[in-house]
This record gives sequence, structure tokens and C-alpha cells, in this order.
Amino acid sequence: MPERDPLAADRRETYLHHESETAPQHFTTRTADRQAAFFLPHLRPRMRLLDCGCGPGTITLGLAEVVAPGEAVGIDIIEGQLAQARQEASSRGLTNARFKAASVYALPFDDESFDAVFSNAVLGHLGDPAAALAEMKRVLRPGGVVGIRNIDIDGQIYVPETTLQRKFRDLYKQMLAVNGGNAQIGRHHKALLRETGFDVVRASAMYEVYSSVEAVRHWGMVISGLWAEASVVELVTRNEFASHAEMQALSQDWRDWSEHPDAFFADAWFEAVGRRPGHASTA
Repeated sequence: MPERDPLAADRRETYLHHESETAPQHFTTRTADRQAAFFLPHLRPRMRLLDCGCGPGTITLGLAEVVAPGEAVGIDIIEGQLAQARQEASSRGLTNARFKAASVYALPFDDESFDAVFSNAVLGHLGDPAAALAEMKRVLRPGGVVGIRNIDIDGQIYVPETTLQRKFRDLYKQMLAVNGGNAQIGRHHKALLRETGFDVVRASAMYEVYSSVEAVRHWGMVISGLWAEASVVELVTRNEFASHAEMQALSQDWRDWSEHPDAFFADAWFEAVGRRPGHASTA
């Protein structure tokens, strides 16, 4: 069997939010207490932790506080978000967190050099999530734990739900698929971990709920802004998934939804914890 090229999948994928200004602003609202709650019981002080796809680092910094005086390392492919993460770490006075530009397919770390690996909202954007998990397993010490968290877009609930919102779900699936990803990856967590050689410790699911006036308005404007971004409009229209007029209507529909007095959104997230077989070193 020919040797796998760890960067091959990078060349056939395009991260949907690579040129986005709207999405990174939303990512800064994420925290370890919320987005990594399922993984926190598996962490302890003095661990060395890797966060794959750290974005602006708000989750990573929360994890750094949990493993202190151990180290938390965040990697991402977007240097602008890494710069934001470094600035936030400095403003918080956290000296045990660092950030590095790297691909999850080719992690620039030695074998068995971390006690824990975390990944939020990354595998769904990848054409070869198993290859990414294999890299995470490679850098984990025996007995080390991995925590993965991703959406399954079919689990999303909108009230009131419009025809255009149903169109949104179909479009998002198409956009991720043409970029090499899978918007339904969450349901496959157990299989991915098992097939990559992890022992499955736990698989779970939860909803992130947007129900207050402020939260609904935030989410509606995030999605409205996403559909108006030039890179997204170009991707959709170039592939003939929707017309310019339909994209404008989608953006307006989300703005209208965000002002509806009964608006409610529940986002379905799937989580799983795996363990690399073997016994942790007592050295």
C-alpha cells in the first residue's frame, strides 16, 4: 500500500470560513466551560494538551487554566485568528498557552508528546477526518484522551421555521460537501474513533440553545452576515446551488427571523471521548 500523503486532503479542501469576517466574531463567544464541558472531567493539572483548530483561542485558554501548570497548545491554519489568540492570552496573563500555525493532517509534534487532544467544529470540514484522528492519536501518549465535538445539521431546530431556512440547511450541506467536508459528521463519532484505533470512552449529544432576545438576534445576524459574504455567495452561485437573488433573500430572511418575538434556535452538537490504548507513563 502506498504511503499516505498527510497534506493531500489539504489540497482538495477549502475551509468554508477561511475568508469570513462574520464567523470568527462568533467563535470568540465559545468557552471551555460550554464547548468543552464534556471533556473537562478527563483533564487534570500538569497535563500537556493540544487543541486542534483553536481559532481565536477562547476555548484553548479555558483549557489552559484547567491543566495549569501544564501546557495548552493551540493550532490553526488561519494566522489572523492565531494572532488574536496570542493577544487574548497576553491580556489574561496566561503563560502556559501557546499557538502555532499547523495542519491537523501533519501535526508538527513528536510522537506521544501530549496527554490530551481536543477538537471542536473541525472534523466536519475535513475530507479525511480519519487521517486527522490518526495524527491526533500519534501525538497522544498511551492512555491519553481525545475529545471531539461537531454538529449534525439535520438536528437543528428553528422556530419559526421558514422555507428559506430549510433551504439554508440544504445549502450548508452542499457547501461543506463541495469543499470536502460533511455537515452530518457528528453522528459518525463513535465509528471514527473506533476505526482509528481509539477505545470509545463516551459518546453524547447536546443542544446549544439561543432563546433570549439578545441570543436570537446574535445568531440571526451571524447567519445573515454569512450568506452576504462575497466568498460564500461566489461558492454557492459558481456551483449553481442558488442564485444571487436567492442568497439575498436568505440573508434578509435571517434578519427578519432575528427580530421575531417567538424566535428560538437549538443547535445539535455531538461529542465523544476516546482513549489511546495502553497505560500512561508513571515517570
